[in-house]
Amino acid sequence: MTEPAPALVPDPSGRGTWSLLYSCVLTLTICVWSCIHLSVPAHGEPFWSIQGRKVLWLLAALFAAELVFLAAFQQSCLAKSFLKRLEELRELHVEKHVQMLENRMSQHKFDLAYAYYALMSSFAVDISHLHNSIERATLTANGLLFLAQEGHFIDLPPESIEDHSKANFFTKTLVCIQVLWVVGQAIERTIAGYPLCILEIHTLVHAFCALVMYSLWACKPYDIQRPTLVQSIDQKALAFFVMSSEWRLKRGFQS
Repeated sequence: MTEPAPALVPDPSGRGTWSLLYSCVLTLTICVWSCIHLSVPAHGEPFWSIQGRKVLWLLAALFAAELVFLAAFQQSCLAKSFLKRLEELRELHVEKHVQMLENRMSQHKFDLAYAYYALMSSFAVDISHLHNSIERATLTANGLLFLAQEGHFIDLPPESIEDHSKANFFTKTLVCIQVLWVVGQAIERTIAGYPLCILEIHTLVHAFCALVMYSLWACKPYDIQRPTLVQSIDQKALAFFVMSSEWRLKRGFQS
């Protein structure tokens, strides 16, 4: 007599090839995809160019994670240096010109997220009335510091930066949980005396780099596609930028 097939069959207790591949490939994918924080695309940049830049950085993170780590470390140092200089200029102008700058000073304190946002080419200005072929240009960190020296600070509340970013704390927390789960499995197998395959070791290296880059880029906005258009800017300073800038690929003001 033939017995009916059971509705559910439990998985085998041992670790199989497919479960290993699934775990490692999934961890590698989410680590590489979520740890890359690119700058804002230039105005008018083609879609294929934006996607190509993403693919290049993804390949770099997959095959040379140390290069992305060095980029994250460099950007962290630049953001802290920019924030320190911006705060110094703010305090200097507050002390010297309190009444004159009362209406021109930013109402919000600058933080590391603002510094990263500025370094990501996230501030743009309309120069169609000053340039015969370029409608919009990007304000670099040097341009923002020049404006700060003149007493003009661009105000941007933290909520606006969070709205532009497409990755939140919850998303990165889920990635960290997945990474810690893989790391825990590797530690358990090592304690039990079982060997680790090359794919597992490669995944652990990427997981470590991803956690370090998360700590360096914890305040950096993620996947911002459109810059913030600055309206209230001194027209004389803007004209000076246009005349003294070098236009490289029509991206922005280069010092």
